[in-house]
Amino acid sequence: MAKRSRKPEPHAVVHRRDTLSDLASDAVREGAAPAIARLRAITPPETFESFHVIRSGGGKAAKRTSLGVDPHIDYQEYSAPDLWRPPYAIVRVGFSAKEPGNRYMAHSGEEVLLPISGAVQYQAWWSPGGKLQRVTLEKPIVPGAVVRWSPQVPHHTWAANGSDAEAWMVLRDPHSAASSVTILPPWAADLEARRLLTSEQLDTPIEFALRAWDVGPALARCREDAGLSLRDIGYFCGVDPTQLSRIESGSAAANISLEAFIRVARFLRVGLVNLIENADWFCLTDKIGSVAKDGYVVPLRLRPPGDHRVHVRVLDFEPNQGEVDLRPIDDAPVMTWVIVAGSGLVSFRERNQVRLEAVSEGGVVHFRRNAPTRVEARSKLRVFEVTYSTLCRCAEPSVKRNPLANG
Repeated sequence: MAKRSRKPEPHAVVHRRDTLSDLASDAVREGAAPAIARLRAITPPETFESFHVIRSGGGKAAKRTSLGVDPHIDYQEYSAPDLWRPPYAIVRVGFSAKEPGNRYMAHSGEEVLLPISGAVQYQAWWSPGGKLQRVTLEKPIVPGAVVRWSPQVPHHTWAANGSDAEAWMVLRDPHSAASSVTILPPWAADLEARRLLTSEQLDTPIEFALRAWDVGPALARCREDAGLSLRDIGYFCGVDPTQLSRIESGSAAANISLEAFIRVARFLRVGLVNLIENADWFCLTDKIGSVAKDGYVVPLRLRPPGDHRVHVRVLDFEPNQGEVDLRPIDDAPVMTWVIVAGSGLVSFRERNQVRLEAVSEGGVVHFRRNAPTRVEARSKLRVFEVTYSTLCRCAEPSVKRNPLANG
């Protein structure tokens, strides 16, 4: 007779030190203070600072996880500390001279590019009026200019004129900066590219619109955040769930009445007008000019027609100016200075004390809560300033939108 196997004993709960359970127990018994103290002891110290400096060459290899891996583009991330929950990513990007061919990326959010060396060319699958076609910038973007891109429009980027190029890039994902750029281990290099499209996949107005308007991903995100299935939305809005699935995936077979489409958008609170506005343009460019009357601000005319949160400007400081007092920007929760050229000393307040920080070309400084208050240039200092705010200080474009050459 076969011996019956013994029923396994239930696993005993082993009490370990420094576990989530310990943290919860401390918080319940003694309040939040001891729990926060324990977290501080094991959390990177920059998490609790009001500024963070990354020196030239101190970026970390990164990939844009929303797009997958492109072997012809190299990303070095210089973003603010992760636990600051930065609303945008700062990336130093290297472009190869290999043109991507018939492959386009499209993603929601905002994108601003400042060339460092070489020339950067943009191409999009877009309609300047009449029909969908491949369109290219009239001239590549070179150092001394800035471009704001509508990343919802299917596009690709490469180094023009046969030589590699480098640029600083600001990327804002409307839902999470971490989903746009993140640090990946070396073995992740074999990830398949995602959200890369061909012109054949964008050849009909419905396919292009669903991608360029970002409607499908927007509906899917809101639906998932609400914990609802396609069947749930179909039931509440009186729409075929199959059609909803096609809209979310950008299928050419997607087609419902506008009345039903509005019902779904209202139910999920998706702002369709802003989405459509952002596909009506695809780039703004401006040259970096001379300082304004206040002595250090170089205005950039890069205000897009739709809703935006990322604002950029250039600041120039001369060594003979001495110490320059800065006008504070009080409504920006996070501010970033990318040091484009030169060197100097930056003053700011840290815990009711004035602190000095040396900055130089290629470095990045992130400020939280306390903006810089004074600057003294050692050599001609140029700063590319990035702020995140609902209040817009961007100047209206003085150049035409979408400077294109069909191609």
